[in-house]
Amino acid sequence: MVDDCYQEQHISPGNPHIWIPELNLGLGLRTEAFRGIVQPWLRWCDEIGNFFPTPTETANAIAELAQTQAADAQAQAADAQAKTTDAQAQVEALQQQQIQSVLKLLELGLEAKQIAEIVWVTIAEVTAIQTTL
Repeated sequence: MVDDCYQEQHISPGNPHIWIPELNLGLGLRTEAFRGIVQPWLRWCDEIGNFFPTPTETANAIAELAQTQAADAQAQAADAQAKTTDAQAQVEALQQQQIQSVLKLLELGLEAKQIAEIVWVTIAEVTAIQTTL
């Protein structure tokens, strides 16, 4: 505005924006598709020319973020499941080693109480393993 009168402003192809200081808002041209029509459209922007998103663009960005977060959550769940499976396999392997140790010590003639102290199991567990022989 000059002398309380609006002045015509031209938009250059290199910088297709007009800043309106009274509104602290800008207008610019952005070539994009809208309802299937691709052409330059007038869009609101900030002082450096960043266009404000339309409601559709905002909704799409939120949907993309939600999909990304869901994919991340699924990947984390799969990773946690894999770690749980690995841990279970390790526990099972350790239990088998413990059983083999008990069996070997039984073969050597040690008593259940001695084996329980050596292998860190209860006498009942040694007895249960012993009955499987």
